[in-house]
Amino acid sequence: MKDGYYTGKLGLKLFEKYKDTKYSVYYEHPDERDEPNACRPQTFMNKCSNATSLSWPDIVFLNEERNQVELIIEIEEKGAEPKKVIGDIGSVVLSDQIRITEAKEKDYDFGNLTFIMAAKVNPDGSGGEKIELICKRMLELNEELSKREMEIIPIVDGDINELMMKIETKIDEIV
Repeated sequence: MKDGYYTGKLGLKLFEKYKDTKYSVYYEHPDERDEPNACRPQTFMNKCSNATSLSWPDIVFLNEERNQVELIIEIEEKGAEPKKVIGDIGSVVLSDQIRITEAKEKDYDFGNLTFIMAAKVNPDGSGGEKIELICKRMLELNEELSKREMEIIPIVDGDINELMMKIETKIDEIV
């Protein structure tokens, strides 16, 4: 199974689910290159270039009425070491905008942003607790550094299918 398999499936499902709302859903890791809204959303500092590019979030919700990104989901399907979680969140904290590549090639500001940091973890380990602590600390850093309105929500589970259901349930609550 390819990296991002479950993420791509969830991205397509969310695209279909929210396509007649004010949200456009863009996602990475499609099964097929011609899937609707499959792209590589790209966070960056200042003006978008190779030098200022920071990350490619897995799933992005764009509020079409406000022309702002309001929800970003990062999913680590095979576990998440602390440096990976810090990088996933930190790249958004440091970024100024996000570009929706391939689908639009347009740059967007962030609205009141919710960031879901989801990871498959060993149910017998301390990975889930560690991710929650990192999310809390990164939120504190965001408040100091960027002053951006942002909520960071950790979601963890030892079963990948349960993790995907938890993510979808949380998105439904938020949106």
